[in-house]
Amino acid sequence: MAAPVLQFKRGNLASLPALQAGEPGFTVDKNDLYVGIDSTTLNNQFIGSGRFWDKGDATNASGVKLVEATNNGAHAITIKAPTSLADDQVYTLPAEAVASGFLKCNGSGEFSFDTAPQNAGSVTTVTVADESSDTTCFPMFAVSATGDIEPKTGSNLTFNSSTGALTATGFVGALTGDVTGNTSGTSGGLTGTPNITVGTIIGSNLTLSGDLTVNGTTSSLNTVNTTIEDVLLELQVVDGGTLSSDTNKDVGIVLNYYSGSAKKAAIYWDDSAGRIVIGSEVSESSGVLTASALSGLEIGSLFVNDCAGQTQVISCSGTTGSLENITIDGGSF
Repeated sequence: MAAPVLQFKRGNLASLPALQAGEPGFTVDKNDLYVGIDSTTLNNQFIGSGRFWDKGDATNASGVKLVEATNNGAHAITIKAPTSLADDQVYTLPAEAVASGFLKCNGSGEFSFDTAPQNAGSVTTVTVADESSDTTCFPMFAVSATGDIEPKTGSNLTFNSSTGALTATGFVGALTGDVTGNTSGTSGGLTGTPNITVGTIIGSNLTLSGDLTVNGTTSSLNTVNTTIEDVLLELQVVDGGTLSSDTNKDVGIVLNYYSGSAKKAAIYWDDSAGRIVIGSEVSESSGVLTASALSGLEIGSLFVNDCAGQTQVISCSGTTGSLENITIDGGSF
């Protein structure tokens, strides 16, 4: 016995009639399936069509197709899944649009509009060198005859093969961004004239696993809290070594404070007097401090190591302070 054939009402989309409630209709030119609800053409309900998705197979993921107006043709934009997924993924679109906004996504797959892109800023002049004949990946470098990557002629970079130093010249302005990597060789370094700001793009942190040597005139540390693991701090060390002559400069710590006006206090070795001075108001000129007022000293006890040895000369018990191990001599006449 031959199997029965069940056929829906069918025809071209342009001729789709008003379908009665529950009556199916299939468009043979568009492969669309409709079901009627109230015998009016406008209320024919679209059920599905192969032209609105890619079914996918064993090696191709499925996708949803957004098709252009039928009067214009059958071209479509397809949104497809990746060929492989580790788990189900949900992407949530924002509830409303934002003028001049762009979409960004968080780690939960939630999209939102933003109008302030990262690293935004104005650019007045951009100069791009003609590298159309360059066959390397790095326009400022070229492959030498020995297979080494070396600075290319005219790139403002020079490399000293004997010392391992990489030198940059001819830069104007500031170089800003995150610097990652290292140099190696007998000795190495990047020298030149640009200012370098590190950590303004990603994270604002800079970690050095090696030693840091700064050669310059002034070092500024603009931090709120500073911790130093070193137990001994040495001042006036010249080029990492001890002094070979008198610098005729005072050495110590200058303390900034405000009392009616900006002032400086200091605890320092007075090079000319050969003693330590505690000044409540000092001024500085070419590394020499001048104390216009000396500071009081608040202590709990006082020990002196002099010709009599190390002895305590001021002590306290209860509410009474005492002089100890000291002779007050009125002198002779």
